[in-house]
Amino acid sequence: GEVEIGKFELLHSTMSDIIIYAAGERCIKLAQKVVDILHKEAIEVSLVNARFAKPLDLEMLNGRNERYVITMEDNVLLGGMGSAIAQALAGSGKTVYSFGYRDSFIPHGSVGELSDEFGLNVQDILSCIRNCHAR
Repeated sequence: GEVEIGKFELLHSTMSDIIIYAAGERCIKLAQKVVDILHKEAIEVSLVNARFAKPLDLEMLNGRNERYVITMEDNVLLGGMGSAIAQALAGSGKTVYSFGYRDSFIPHGSVGELSDEFGLNVQDILSCIRNCHAR
């Protein structure tokens, strides 16, 4: 269909208390992997393609009821989508966990190596979501 500017795309909807906003093709693939692994553990997670960091889809952000919001981006976190979402949801009672590259010089290396070193790895995200689910 047509891509509407400033509108996120809900890829996977559940009745869960946890939602992932993923930006960029690689993060969406990674997020889908996370959703599949958790599904096998009977942990359901909703997933959104946050295809526009600017403007944010405030209507969706504010319209969803999940208490735990996970953001994933192929980006340094400072001034990125995660901090924009955290700002947008400030005072809403929701908890935002942002995953991305640390705000530092990114050396050359294979994407896999970089992801592990810079915190955008599946294990970190899985344990964050398992902790939210256990609460």
